[in-house]
Amino acid sequence: MFLSKVEDERYFESLMVDKDFRGRPTIKIITDNYFESLLHDEDPKGENFLVKLWEGKDSSKCDGNVWGYSNLT
Repeated sequence: MFLSKVEDERYFESLMVDKDFRGRPTIKIITDNYFESLLHDEDPKGENFLVKLWEGKDSSKCDGNVWGYSNLT
């Protein structure tokens, strides 16, 4: 059994969006089959990845100075 965790955050992200032979990304397989409990709670990479998916990769560059726009728009 493979027990060592992935240290590199970029590699982790590439694994999560990598697709199987049916074209399903790994993150979809995890969520559809309720495998979230297999991810380590102490490792923030999974949560950081989901935040990037939700908010967008460049959301941290938004300073909020433009009226009427948020980092989720």
